Amino acid sequence: MSFLTLEQVTVRYESDPVVVALDDVSIEVEAGEVVAVVGPSGCGKSTMLRAVAGLEPVGSGRILLDGQDLAGVPTHHRDLGLMFQDHVLFPHLSVADNIGFGLRMKNQATSEQSARVLELLDLVGLSGFADRTVDQLSGGEAQRVALARAVAPSPRLLMLDEPLGSLDRLLREQLTGDLRRLIDQLGVTALHVTHDQVEAFALADRVVVMCDGRVAQVGSPSELWHQPASVFVAEFLGHPNLWVRGDDTLLVPVDAVHLDHSGSRSAVVDLVEFREGRFRVSARSDDDHPGDTVVFETDAACVVGQNIRFGFDAQQTQTLGRTVRQPKMS
Repeated sequence: MSFLTLEQVTVRYESDPVVVALDDVSIEVEAGEVVAVVGPSGCGKSTMLRAVAGLEPVGSGRILLDGQDLAGVPTHHRDLGLMFQDHVLFPHLSVADNIGFGLRMKNQATSEQSARVLELLDLVGLSGFADRTVDQLSGGEAQRVALARAVAPSPRLLMLDEPLGSLDRLLREQLTGDLRRLIDQLGVTALHVTHDQVEAFALADRVVVMCDGRVAQVGSPSELWHQPASVFVAEFLGHPNLWVRGDDTLLVPVDAVHLDHSGSRSAVVDLVEFREGRFRVSARSDDDHPGDTVVFETDAACVVGQNIRFGFDAQQTQTLGRTVRQPKMS
């Protein structure tokens, strides 16, 4: 049996009309695994996390943790570590007292508390910060303290809800790598909710893509990227080249497209961006498929309005059966 199992879980709100936040959701998380849950706003990913934590009542289905049915088990008895985007550190407590809060709630011996706090401060790279106050911390430091507090009592499951969402891009990328290393060092099982697929791919062993309260696809980052199950998944993950062909949609990876002066396709450049040493070009097709937008990367500079010819490696393409795009909830 998996360490964490959701079996046909449904969460609904009896409003008018009725809102189904989770619709017959089933997923499994193995011990020591990091699973990220991604999807657009309103897709149900945070509701899933809250249901596991006992903060949201389950209408039907079961949630099992290490073989235990969590029905009726209050949040504070589920042995979970929770970390949220705003981290909610206690402003009146020092860094050390924040980290040791869960240990005090478990009535752990004072000497053991002190040793655990010092161990975690060293682990998150904040040795010497024990006596600092919360208002002396940067955003990244506060996130590290929040993580240390969440894992201090050695929870059975670490639950992260957009933990890096309030940080700027550079710091978020740095802390994503740090967070994965820390989780590996601690050997903890983690369920991570984020709207950012780049963060999810960098952090997780497997990723669950949600849409409208249902699971759209589950797989490793590589599996999802190379074999999305639908147009919705491909779009959400950031594949730009999705060309409608009758009842199908052709997915053409960005790296499968190349400039070719003798190529069979033509287009007009409408956007050029310089990214990490290469030009990323977006162009509008002006041949037999005028609705297509083609995005590719090249070392050759292009200019807006330029007429280009291109080709693509057909062996890298994938045909998706669904041409109707599922709505992205706002």
